[in-house]
Amino acid sequence: MKVRGFILALLVPWLGYAEPQYFGTPVASLALSGAETEADLQFIPLRTGDAITPEKIRASIQALYDTNKYASIEVDATQATGGGTTLVFRVKPYS
Repeated sequence: MKVRGFILALLVPWLGYAEPQYFGTPVASLALSGAETEADLQFIPLRTGDAITPEKIRASIQALYDTNKYASIEVDATQATGGGTTLVFRVKPYS
């Protein structure tokens, strides 16, 4: 429990330096990379069409940690063809 909180605390400053160009843009698509399935995307608060905010990114990372399946989580954002932003949650499962 303490380790997850520590990891999340380390991520918070990273979010402050995240590319602000993506904040406020709509989510074009979501993906989960490194997991066996993308079923855990159902637990995150972001959905296609939602505006991206630091709070929603933080809550999504926390929701994935709350599944107790992942040792680390990173988020990649890229501009999607046709507008919006593609978010890929790159996870590393516990061994």
